Amino acid sequence: MFGDYLVSKQTVTLNQLNEALRLQKFKKSKIGRLLVELGYINQAQLDSALFDYIKPKCNLKITELIELKKIVITPEDIKELLISNQSYVIKSTSKVVVFLTKVFSDKFIQEAESLLSQKVILWVVEPDIFSLVDVENRVSKEHQSSIIVSQNKTDEQKLKEENPYAKLIRESVDEALIIGASDIHYEPFDTGYIIRFRVHGILREWKVLEKNHIDAITAKLKSIINMDLATIGKPQDSRATFKNRLLDIRASSFPVVGSSEKIVLRLQRQDQKFVLEELGLSESSYQLVMDAIQKQDGLILISGPTGSGKTTTLYSLLSKMDKVGKNISTLENPVEMKLDRINQANVGDYNSFADFQRALMRQDPDIILVGEVRDKESAELCMKLSATGHLVLSTIHANGAIEVVERLKNLGVDEYSIRSNLRLSVAQRLAKKLCQKCSIKANDNIVTKTLKFCESDREKSHKFKVTNTSGCEHCQSGVVGRVAIIEYLEKEEISNFILSTEQFTKGISLKGESLKLATQGIIDINEVLQFT
Repeated sequence: MFGDYLVSKQTVTLNQLNEALRLQKFKKSKIGRLLVELGYINQAQLDSALFDYIKPKCNLKITELIELKKIVITPEDIKELLISNQSYVIKSTSKVVVFLTKVFSDKFIQEAESLLSQKVILWVVEPDIFSLVDVENRVSKEHQSSIIVSQNKTDEQKLKEENPYAKLIRESVDEALIIGASDIHYEPFDTGYIIRFRVHGILREWKVLEKNHIDAITAKLKSIINMDLATIGKPQDSRATFKNRLLDIRASSFPVVGSSEKIVLRLQRQDQKFVLEELGLSESSYQLVMDAIQKQDGLILISGPTGSGKTTTLYSLLSKMDKVGKNISTLENPVEMKLDRINQANVGDYNSFADFQRALMRQDPDIILVGEVRDKESAELCMKLSATGHLVLSTIHANGAIEVVERLKNLGVDEYSIRSNLRLSVAQRLAKKLCQKCSIKANDNIVTKTLKFCESDREKSHKFKVTNTSGCEHCQSGVVGRVAIIEYLEKEEISNFILSTEQFTKGISLKGESLKLATQGIIDINEVLQFT
């Protein structure tokens, strides 16, 4: 009995309970309500005790709640009560009505039972879950369409829905494709909901919406990109494909302060061509990497920060290889883009790199791409594969070509393996390519600063230019694309560095290569200052 529970929790005394039981013989009411009437407990104490005693938490998934909400008919008599108590009818039979709510309230149960003359049950959910059902309800009423959470619909069909939030997301994706954006950022802030595009490496604001749209946009966006709506407060990754737009999307959500989520979409065009000549490499750098991929064995590592074009360079290298006469396989996490006549595998499909190695070696491979060297296991796998007569390509996070060697040593790879197997260490960056129609001549101050930084002279400084941020009809804010800049160490240089680090000097540097492009007026002179 609930009365005994209250006594066991020392909420009331036994004498107080007995007094309420005596009153109950003359007044048909529940024992908890009588104790409130007698003044032995207050309403808040009763609600708290009932919540602990009944345990009315709802364990249904958000998708199940939304579907229940769609089919239930809400009695007209209680609509005002539902609005004032922020609740919904979620289930209704001839004997019982079930309500979905954020806060348990016995007063609400009393009022609802009085209006309906039926038994009332409350299901209590977390505010975040309730808000998603609430968003579904508001959008359905205002626009006569629903946020349909259905895995039976294709990604394209979900994007084509005509409610305003699907339309907004569709417009953002289409605009991003038109201007050549690589990413879309959907960001909730106290000041509003901001949508930004990353174009040529720079984030540019597209729209700012009122903050009251945050929940609705987040729910619709997660539905379109196949994220779990019920997972809140935890990061998620997902993918979506839009065949009509020739577009694949990799999506990532990240919980931020304020019970909201930032979502980033990485746009990958299905018709993108990976052409090594179009990366903008200098003639010497181009010839270097072409010579390296003609070898039968060894490891080629490309380093750089996120967004520096490492994967694009690797895919471009693969496109130059003999796909007819060679067996080329990749291990990626995830596969960035499907490539013709190349066997690609997701690392998630295997229990470990060791499992992949055993399976792959039985496939008679010639060339192997490992998506990223991120730990000792993957580093040793690359070394082992390259030492057994295979050409291996991969990426690694490091700040420069020399730092790649140090990074491998820090991961536990011995110096002998590095000297024997690392054929080429490349560090890559992307620099914005100037519009030749509207770029501006650099002023003397920036020229002097750059020449001092690079320890160079003024011989070719007359060609130094800076970006015209106003742009023209031929560019976007003074930029027409990006060009790859690389520094590298070849096998002999790597060995020299390991054996005599104190005397070693790097021949090709990012700073020097960027200065060459600046003296040709190809990139902004300010880009050179980024390479310390």
